[in-house]
Amino acid sequence: MVNIGVLILQMRKFSQKIKEAITRNQTIMTKLQMTERELKEYLRELKKKVFQSA
Repeated sequence: MVNIGVLILQMRKFSQKIKEAITRNQTIMTKLQMTERELKEYLRELKKKVFQSA
């Protein structure tokens, strides 16, 4: 079982680091600017690649 309080504390603790990592990474920024349809298609392709190599 996940303790929601601990999860929220961890999110607060690491949110700035996550934000900085995202803004420094152009690939992530590109993915975040996708439309919902583009993102779903990207995730389908990524899932295929991940499970093919497993």
